[in-house]
Amino acid sequence: MKSADKSIDGNSGNTATKIRCFLGFKVDARDSLSSLREELNSLANKAESKLRPTTDQNLHLTLQFFGSVNQERLGSIQSIAEQIASRHPAIRLHMQGIGFFRNAIWIGVKPDPALLVMAEECKLAFSAIGLGSIDSQYLPHITVARFDSNAKLPLSQLTDKYGHQQWGFFCAEEISLFRSDTLPGGARYSVIFTAALAKP
Repeated sequence: MKSADKSIDGNSGNTATKIRCFLGFKVDARDSLSSLREELNSLANKAESKLRPTTDQNLHLTLQFFGSVNQERLGSIQSIAEQIASRHPAIRLHMQGIGFFRNAIWIGVKPDPALLVMAEECKLAFSAIGLGSIDSQYLPHITVARFDSNAKLPLSQLTDKYGHQQWGFFCAEEISLFRSDTLPGGARYSVIFTAALAKP
């Protein structure tokens, strides 16, 4: 599925550009995750692993996922994000452990109370304007690699080795709206706007 496409607005009959996007925090963890990244890159060199490590510039912590939205709604998203950011100071977040989704490897982020409050505010504010789901549960994590359904990976070994690993901290200082584009080599994220968190 492409991240930007055209759809017909049923009310106006106009063609509207849709952008696949999400709110989140940039994560600078190149040093903290260096040993894991080296191991993932080594696995990715084996064809049977079908592993695609996340690039340093794509590391992020999602706050609110939107999927494909009409470009005309970006102004409303920015306004709400700026209001929420203005009420919350920067957060120092702790990375720990490792986990897996059906096709992804991720690093856990300790569910800091301030982060959970911000995520809940986002969910309520955006669901009120028809974006996101009010029933979604927030699991803070940083995706470090993706893989195909038929991949052959030593996931149990990674769990044994890194399941209780303490990866260190990163500071979330501004909320970014990321655009997600699906390319042949994998996803590419670019920042549409940022909203600085409040000064302490």
